[in-house]
Amino acid sequence: MKQFNIYFETLSPVVITEKSGDSNMVATKDYIPGTTIHGLIAKLHIKQNNIDNLFYDLFFSDKISFGNAYPCENEKKYFPTPFSIQKHKLKECVYDLLFEDDSFNEQTKSTGNFSLITAPNSIESIEVKTTINFHNVIDDGVTLKKGGVFNYSAIDKGQTFASSIIGEENALKQILNLISDDSTHFIGRSKTSQYGCVKITKSDIVDYEKPLDTDERNENTMTLLSDAIVLNDNGMSEVSNTVMSKILGVDILESLLKKDTFENYVNVLKAKRPSVNIFKAGSCFKLEKLPEKFADMEKFGLGERRNEGFGRVIFNYQKELDENSEINMIKPTFHSLPYEDNLPETTEKILFHTLKSKIRNKLIKEAIEEAEKFNNRESELITNSLAYRLKGFSEAGIDNFLDNLKSLKDTAKKSLENCSNNNENLCDFLNKSKGYFYGNEEYTGRIKSIVNDFPKFPTSVREQLGEDFNKEIEKLFFEKFFTHFRFMNKTKNKETI
Repeated sequence: MKQFNIYFETLSPVVITEKSGDSNMVATKDYIPGTTIHGLIAKLHIKQNNIDNLFYDLFFSDKISFGNAYPCENEKKYFPTPFSIQKHKLKECVYDLLFEDDSFNEQTKSTGNFSLITAPNSIESIEVKTTINFHNVIDDGVTLKKGGVFNYSAIDKGQTFASSIIGEENALKQILNLISDDSTHFIGRSKTSQYGCVKITKSDIVDYEKPLDTDERNENTMTLLSDAIVLNDNGMSEVSNTVMSKILGVDILESLLKKDTFENYVNVLKAKRPSVNIFKAGSCFKLEKLPEKFADMEKFGLGERRNEGFGRVIFNYQKELDENSEINMIKPTFHSLPYEDNLPETTEKILFHTLKSKIRNKLIKEAIEEAEKFNNRESELITNSLAYRLKGFSEAGIDNFLDNLKSLKDTAKKSLENCSNNNENLCDFLNKSKGYFYGNEEYTGRIKSIVNDFPKFPTSVREQLGEDFNKEIEKLFFEKFFTHFRFMNKTKNKETI
């Protein structure tokens, strides 16, 4: 069994349609599915050779499996995070719920969609950047429809995704010959407009290698690296431990799985394929023992439609994590060029307002996250009236805020001291707020550093952010920070009832 890799660099935003609850939003997946890659290469074959016997041999048999293209950074390929791997909501620690017993009651949240276990107790997580674009509905190809608007969510340009194509050597050579290195192609939705342009590069054919390191792990686990379609005795797709246990031939002791449905349109056939139930990628299972043919399952996958990338699995990837486990967020490298200086006046104004909006949104998120850290079992939240009063102090600027903080009565100061984020109490946190914004020995200065988080904006635009804007975001931070305390009080009261 052989394999080679295909790398996709997004040269424009890419929309790979995903189901959305909003009728005005076209949502996107945050990876490139094997079905999309399968379709793209099938189209290349038809263009070069028409539909012949080889076409059916390559694309409608199990000789080749076209894997999903997941985010790739510094030659590392990241995979869907197992659903059981969660991080603590307040502390800097990670758990694998597959190995926790019924007494476990910590509050946890997702570590992100894609990750890589790089060491026994170290996990790297990466986020695929997406953007939302606003569009008008056009009635007759020319006229804008009144009130007709919709949004596209799209994978941002400048990101790289990697797919492993596995199969027989002769078949892989046929596929490799269809793809020109550094060639550009269009995938996904709205390919004829501003979306879907990707550059493809490819590797040489090599012997099959396991996608992830599992040499030192022997916990009898199975993790889905892609969605899987498994049929029951009636020939219908089903998502349950029962059907999975039957196909593995071993008992399942514990599992964390998610169910979804999948259907797609096959352009070559000019028809939709029937909807099927699927195990979502990231579903994970603790087994009584490894299946007898687990190595073959890792190579060839399990279930149906394996040639389109369904059913990719890995065994013994997961293991019990200890309390010192940590997660590192990896920032993807964007290959798109920054904005140029010496822009037209109108463009510069647009960029200036865009930058201010991005900074505001990021600071609002940080304010809520900072407030949320004080919502823990060892802490007593301040009252709504005190939160409202402190919010009023902040409207006159940071210096007046700190002066008013000193003039609080002892009962109010005691409330601030009883409210803690596990590192410091709220009184100390607020007294350090000037350093948080403008820098001191402890802080680098968030106002300065948050502007540097957007290096693509030209210097001429960033230099326009003066003292007035600094005061505006000071006020905005405190407004959202203290308002969130009122929200947390409301939520806590509901839980008490």
